Amino acid sequence: MQKRKCTLGRSVPAIALAIVQGTSAGVLATCGDGVLDPDEQCDHGAANGQDDCCSVGCELVDLDYDGTCDALDPCENGQGTRIKESKLAITRLSTGAADDDLHLVGTMTVPNTPPIDPSLSGVRLRMFAPGGDPHGSAILDASLPPGSHWTRRRHAGTWTYHDPKGRIGGIRRLTVNLLPPIVPTTHLTNVVFSVTGRRGSYAVTPDMVTSEISGGLPQGNARRS
Repeated sequence: MQKRKCTLGRSVPAIALAIVQGTSAGVLATCGDGVLDPDEQCDHGAANGQDDCCSVGCELVDLDYDGTCDALDPCENGQGTRIKESKLAITRLSTGAADDDLHLVGTMTVPNTPPIDPSLSGVRLRMFAPGGDPHGSAILDASLPPGSHWTRRRHAGTWTYHDPKGRIGGIRRLTVNLLPPIVPTTHLTNVVFSVTGRRGSYAVTPDMVTSEISGGLPQGNARRS
């Protein structure tokens, strides 16, 4: 769930770059001046090293290699927030294409700063199979934009995304409810969510959910659901 968005460094048209190179020989590129130079991946000026997008050395921060620096990047290598009390059901997989149904519920405990407001920042849903390559294709990768599809319950930290046509990843409804954590604290919040998808296409195969009992213990991927 994204809580902020970043923009990549400004590109320089090739023709303009050729003119600059031809007329300013001997002028060294400066990381941190807000100008994207040929040897820099990004340059956000004073925001370098602060916006989780561009490092102080003008290198793009994109740990999950999806081409975008965003709040999802720290989830790389299992360092992100784990989902608790989760349940996932995907049905109609054996029928035709683009008619799968999905229902996912769960809870996450996350910092409450910056403030969470999906109606302003949107929500990104990204799911991989156990053992899958996070740099490759996902079972689900849907970015629900902010705006008119969101409604907020008055005087409560509850938002609902509703799109009857499921135009993005088949997602028709997403609810986000902010609740106090079990242990009282001023800097954490529980995010309880529910996702419903209809007529989507979710790349789940039988080997992703196979399981067996061996030595009295569950083995296989299904036990991870």
